[in-house]
Amino acid sequence: MMDLDMYSAITACDNRLVWSLIRDEVGNELLGKDIVPVPSILEAQQFEILTLFVKKKRSLLSRLLRRERPKFKILGPLEQFLDHKRRDSKSIMNRMTALVKSAQVFTRDYFYRRSQMVEGVSKSIQLSVKETNKFISPLTASYGELVLDITNPRLKGIRKVYLISEVCYARYMDLMTCYNSEEDYKDCQKGTPVGFCYVKIPMAADGTIGPVKECVQLTQNDQVDWIYETNNNRTHTATTFEEMEV
Repeated sequence: MMDLDMYSAITACDNRLVWSLIRDEVGNELLGKDIVPVPSILEAQQFEILTLFVKKKRSLLSRLLRRERPKFKILGPLEQFLDHKRRDSKSIMNRMTALVKSAQVFTRDYFYRRSQMVEGVSKSIQLSVKETNKFISPLTASYGELVLDITNPRLKGIRKVYLISEVCYARYMDLMTCYNSEEDYKDCQKGTPVGFCYVKIPMAADGTIGPVKECVQLTQNDQVDWIYETNNNRTHTATTFEEMEV
């Protein structure tokens, strides 16, 4: 049964909208409170392991008056932003992409279903997530080993970056929203990220990043906006899904 608040909030047959409504509940039930569920099921592949993102600057007045929500911008894979001319980063990346499978156990076959009809208008949600496993990157690079390319305009003015260090992958996930006779169906490919953890890393003026700092994770109640990569065609950063043995 769908509660009336959620029923009223579903104003269109739109999976993007529906995911924003069920994300917190699904995250708590499937992943727990220490893992951030992906903000968008349609852009889930942008939350691959070893992805860099940054926090957009806000004016002091905006922060004090809370005129706008914090914004995080996805940059892309760490390797694409390294200064390969200054450091031989291949061996370092090989170490960091040797992913470790976590022993954490998740519900093998997770289902979320809600439906309601009010005055002849039917709305329903069906979500299926199967075989979720978490993989962790061993962040073994010492300070000074990783240097970002400061000539990249996307790094201009950046003094700290965030790096996705752990990702929960699902072998299968689909979401279907029904609004009367309309349907919106999303069938995700194997190895889709469903949640992640991250670390904060200071960036020096010469592009050197480190040391890694643990930071307070975004909670599922934090209201933030995300800016995604355009023309995104991401594949698994470290290996294929079959090699991860999910």
